Amino acid sequence: MIIDSGWDFVLLAQEHLHWSDGSRRLLAILMSDDLGYYGTHEISARYDGDMDAIADEILQVIDDDFIRYFAVVEQCAMIPEHNSFINSAGEWRPPSENLKERALDRGLFMIGHVFIDPVHWNSTGPMHSFKDYGMSADLPAITITRPERFSDWRSASGGWGTSRRASRDREQGLLEEL
Repeated sequence: MIIDSGWDFVLLAQEHLHWSDGSRRLLAILMSDDLGYYGTHEISARYDGDMDAIADEILQVIDDDFIRYFAVVEQCAMIPEHNSFINSAGEWRPPSENLKERALDRGLFMIGHVFIDPVHWNSTGPMHSFKDYGMSADLPAITITRPERFSDWRSASGGWGTSRRASRDREQGLLEEL
């Protein structure tokens, strides 16, 4: 599975979130250098909200030869408001910003900090397709190249490998016969 949107993080975290026990979990979703899904790891079942205190532990757990990208997913009773991430200097600084900076020192790229409550989700990173965000030149790009045999335009009446002009000419000939 290739991870290509923030919604993928929500889907991958769902089975690890338990709302009935009142806990606040912190997960890490791990990806390879081509954004291939590597796994979901529970960092803490009783997360207290202090990301800086466990940043080294998080990096120790996820720093693996196969991991290049990751996202942290925080289970919340209620998603924090956007303006709660503004520090005393007036800068927007989510609780995972220090983790993101420290991860770069190890060659790891944190794509986002996802917050999930029982009804909503939010993220400091991309929420939709990564290609729609101007994130980083480091993110791999998925390109689709059509094989040569599919290079011609096709229509339902034209069949495979038939150009648009040939289909239109054949259709015109059939109409003239009628």
